[in-house]
Amino acid sequence: MAKLTKKSYQRKAMVLGGVIFASCALFATGFAAFVVSSSATSGVGGGISVGTISDKAITITSKLSTDKIIFDALKDDNTGRVRWDGKNSENLTTTVSGTFTPSSYVNQFSVNLRMGTVGADGKTITFDKEAETRMQNAATNEYIVLPTCFGEGNEQKLSFGSPNLTEDKSTDTATFNYEISFAWGEHFKGQNPSVFYDTEEAKTSYPNEGEKSYLADLKAFYKAMTGVDAPSDAEAGSIPVQNFVVVLNADTSGTRS
Repeated sequence: MAKLTKKSYQRKAMVLGGVIFASCALFATGFAAFVVSSSATSGVGGGISVGTISDKAITITSKLSTDKIIFDALKDDNTGRVRWDGKNSENLTTTVSGTFTPSSYVNQFSVNLRMGTVGADGKTITFDKEAETRMQNAATNEYIVLPTCFGEGNEQKLSFGSPNLTEDKSTDTATFNYEISFAWGEHFKGQNPSVFYDTEEAKTSYPNEGEKSYLADLKAFYKAMTGVDAPSDAEAGSIPVQNFVVVLNADTSGTRS
């Protein structure tokens, strides 16, 4: 974001790039293990037959529509006190989609968004609890609105037969899609700051100068989200990158609801 006060139109704008969640990894877990099937039949003289034990490992393929969530000015917003810097611009939504098979063994399928990274083995997740706490505090302070699937314990289960989770029984394959969306919070009246700070209300509440200026307010938002002070003009190129992981869980336990 480029911040321009009336006194600074002729100098280089300070760039506050907001927060970028980048280098996203999709982490898929399929709890198939061993699917045990047994049956018993009786006849003259008696007899018992026991079904075989087979390993039906769940295979999940997945992708994201974009691997970056960006809190920044609106693209092409070139007027007002807070402007687009011509580089990064707001992108608060990504969609995870894919397939899993064999779908007939899966009873629950869920999506969960966490802060963290996936190891080189593609399986080990290192969760960033500190970053998650910052995001949750930012939401509590009404800077942002978090997706319903964000954070530990907030797995969102997709229902078979819904638009988000369809099943082709002829190929034993399920197809899923789920939109993950952040939003601006009530602090900004649900608007991008590049729009909010130009409203009459914001011009009164956050003047151009002083401790309660719009720039001081925006810097407070930046620190709440990243944990560091907003960079100066000279440092603006090094925007903090915070990683997120989308955890997909195909669970064979229990029964379908």
